[in-house]
Amino acid sequence: MEEEEIQNLQEQQQQLQIQEPTNTINQEEMMNKFTEILQEAQQAYLKKLQGFQQTIQQQQKQLLIKNKKLLELQNKRKCSCCFEKIGKEIAFVPCGHIAYCENCCLDQFGYQQKNFKEYDNKLEQMGQCPICNQTIFDAIKIYEPTQIFTID
Repeated sequence: MEEEEIQNLQEQQQQLQIQEPTNTINQEEMMNKFTEILQEAQQAYLKKLQGFQQTIQQQQKQLLIKNKKLLELQNKRKCSCCFEKIGKEIAFVPCGHIAYCENCCLDQFGYQQKNFKEYDNKLEQMGQCPICNQTIFDAIKIYEPTQIFTID
Protein backbone atom coordinates (compact mmCIF):
# COMPACT_ATOMS: atom_id res chain seq x y z
CA MET A 1 0.00 0.00 0.00
CA GLU A 2 2.81 2.33 0.69
CA GLU A 3 4.18 1.84 -2.77
CA GLU A 4 0.83 2.77 -4.30
CA GLU A 5 0.67 5.90 -2.20
CA ILE A 6 4.19 6.84 -3.16
CA GLN A 7 3.40 6.25 -6.80
CA ASN A 8 0.21 8.35 -6.51
CA LEU A 9 2.13 11.14 -4.85
CA GLN A 10 4.79 11.04 -7.56
CA GLU A 11 2.14 11.22 -10.28
CA GLN A 12 0.49 14.16 -8.55
CA GLN A 13 3.85 15.87 -8.26
CA GLN A 14 4.49 15.39 -11.98
CA GLN A 15 1.07 16.80 -12.84
CA LEU A 16 1.69 19.82 -10.63
CA GLN A 17 5.06 20.39 -12.27
CA ILE A 18 3.37 20.29 -15.66
CA GLN A 19 0.70 22.75 -14.50
CA GLU A 20 3.19 25.20 -12.97
CA PRO A 21 4.59 26.47 -16.28
CA THR A 22 1.03 26.75 -17.57
CA ASN A 23 0.12 28.90 -14.55
CA THR A 24 3.20 31.05 -15.18
CA ILE A 25 2.17 31.42 -18.82
CA ASN A 26 -1.37 32.34 -17.75
CA GLN A 27 0.00 34.96 -15.38
CA GLU A 28 2.14 36.45 -18.13
CA GLU A 29 -0.82 36.44 -20.52
CA MET A 30 -2.96 38.11 -17.89
CA MET A 31 -0.32 40.77 -17.24
CA ASN A 32 0.02 41.41 -20.98
CA LYS A 33 -3.76 41.65 -21.36
CA PHE A 34 -3.98 43.97 -18.34
CA THR A 35 -1.23 46.19 -19.76
CA GLU A 36 -3.00 46.26 -23.13
CA ILE A 37 -6.35 47.18 -21.54
CA LEU A 38 -4.67 49.86 -19.44
CA GLN A 39 -3.01 51.38 -22.52
CA GLU A 40 -6.33 51.36 -24.41
CA ALA A 41 -8.04 53.09 -21.48
CA GLN A 42 -5.27 55.69 -21.32
CA GLN A 43 -5.57 56.36 -25.05
CA ALA A 44 -9.36 56.69 -24.80
CA TYR A 45 -8.99 59.06 -21.84
CA LEU A 46 -6.42 61.12 -23.74
CA LYS A 47 -8.76 61.40 -26.76
CA LYS A 48 -11.61 62.54 -24.49
CA LEU A 49 -9.32 65.07 -22.84
CA GLN A 50 -8.25 66.44 -26.21
CA GLY A 51 -11.92 66.68 -27.22
CA PHE A 52 -12.67 68.64 -24.05
CA GLN A 53 -9.76 70.97 -24.75
CA GLN A 54 -11.05 71.64 -28.26
CA THR A 55 -14.55 72.28 -26.92
CA ILE A 56 -13.18 74.69 -24.31
CA GLN A 57 -11.16 76.55 -26.94
CA GLN A 58 -14.22 76.85 -29.20
CA GLN A 59 -16.36 78.10 -26.33
CA GLN A 60 -13.69 80.63 -25.35
CA LYS A 61 -13.69 81.97 -28.92
CA GLN A 62 -17.50 82.20 -28.89
CA LEU A 63 -17.39 83.95 -25.52
CA LEU A 64 -14.92 86.53 -26.81
CA ILE A 65 -17.18 87.20 -29.79
CA LYS A 66 -20.20 87.60 -27.49
CA ASN A 67 -18.26 89.94 -25.20
CA LYS A 68 -17.34 92.07 -28.19
CA LYS A 69 -20.98 92.18 -29.35
CA LEU A 70 -22.12 93.07 -25.83
CA LEU A 71 -19.71 95.99 -25.68
CA GLU A 72 -20.86 97.17 -29.10
CA LEU A 73 -24.51 97.00 -28.01
CA GLN A 74 -23.79 98.82 -24.78
CA ASN A 75 -22.02 101.55 -26.71
CA LYS A 76 -24.95 101.86 -29.15
CA ARG A 77 -27.66 102.11 -26.46
CA LYS A 78 -29.29 105.51 -26.61
CA CYS A 79 -31.79 107.28 -24.40
CA SER A 80 -35.33 107.15 -25.86
CA CYS A 81 -35.84 110.78 -24.88
CA CYS A 82 -32.66 112.73 -25.68
CA PHE A 83 -31.03 110.13 -27.98
CA GLU A 84 -27.69 110.53 -26.25
CA LYS A 85 -25.65 107.52 -25.25
CA ILE A 86 -26.94 106.16 -21.97
CA GLY A 87 -24.21 106.40 -19.37
CA LYS A 88 -25.92 105.85 -16.06
CA GLU A 89 -28.62 103.30 -16.68
CA ILE A 90 -32.04 103.54 -15.09
CA ALA A 91 -34.30 100.47 -15.19
CA PHE A 92 -38.05 100.86 -14.87
CA VAL A 93 -39.94 98.78 -12.34
CA PRO A 94 -41.65 96.37 -12.85
CA CYS A 95 -40.81 95.85 -16.56
CA GLY A 96 -37.03 96.29 -16.20
CA HIS A 97 -36.54 98.18 -19.47
CA ILE A 98 -33.65 100.57 -19.76
CA ALA A 99 -34.96 103.40 -21.89
CA TYR A 100 -33.91 106.70 -20.35
CA CYS A 101 -30.72 108.19 -19.08
CA GLU A 102 -30.70 109.43 -15.51
CA ASN A 103 -31.18 113.09 -16.52
CA CYS A 104 -34.19 112.40 -18.75
CA CYS A 105 -35.71 110.13 -16.13
CA LEU A 106 -35.43 112.99 -13.65
CA ASP A 107 -36.91 115.47 -16.17
CA GLN A 108 -39.74 113.19 -17.33
CA PHE A 109 -40.78 111.53 -14.12
CA GLY A 110 -39.20 113.54 -11.35
CA TYR A 111 -37.15 110.40 -10.78
CA GLN A 112 -36.05 109.68 -7.29
CA GLN A 113 -35.24 106.12 -6.45
CA LYS A 114 -37.89 104.82 -4.09
CA ASN A 115 -38.16 101.96 -1.71
CA PHE A 116 -41.10 99.60 -2.24
CA LYS A 117 -41.48 99.05 1.51
CA GLU A 118 -42.43 102.71 1.95
CA TYR A 119 -45.53 102.31 -0.19
CA ASP A 120 -47.04 99.27 1.51
CA ASN A 121 -48.66 98.03 -1.75
CA LYS A 122 -50.01 101.51 -2.56
CA LEU A 123 -47.53 102.34 -5.29
CA GLU A 124 -47.92 105.65 -7.04
CA GLN A 125 -47.55 105.57 -10.79
CA MET A 126 -44.66 107.40 -12.42
CA GLY A 127 -45.86 107.03 -15.99
CA GLN A 128 -45.66 104.54 -18.86
CA CYS A 129 -42.60 102.68 -20.15
CA PRO A 130 -41.82 103.98 -23.67
CA ILE A 131 -40.83 100.46 -24.77
CA CYS A 132 -43.69 98.25 -23.51
CA ASN A 133 -46.23 100.84 -22.34
CA GLN A 134 -46.44 99.17 -18.94
CA THR A 135 -47.15 101.33 -15.90
CA ILE A 136 -43.95 102.41 -14.15
CA PHE A 137 -43.97 102.43 -10.37
CA ASP A 138 -40.28 103.02 -9.76
CA ALA A 139 -36.98 103.56 -11.50
CA ILE A 140 -33.76 102.11 -10.17
CA LYS A 141 -30.17 102.82 -11.05
CA ILE A 142 -28.35 99.75 -12.34
CA TYR A 143 -24.71 99.04 -12.97
CA GLU A 144 -23.84 96.82 -15.89
CA PRO A 145 -20.52 95.07 -16.31
CA THR A 146 -18.28 96.28 -19.07
CA GLN A 147 -17.31 92.72 -19.81
CA ILE A 148 -18.99 89.44 -18.89
CA PHE A 149 -15.92 87.23 -18.82
CA THR A 150 -12.22 87.55 -19.36
CA ILE A 151 -9.87 84.84 -20.51
CA ASP A 152 -6.35 84.93 -19.19
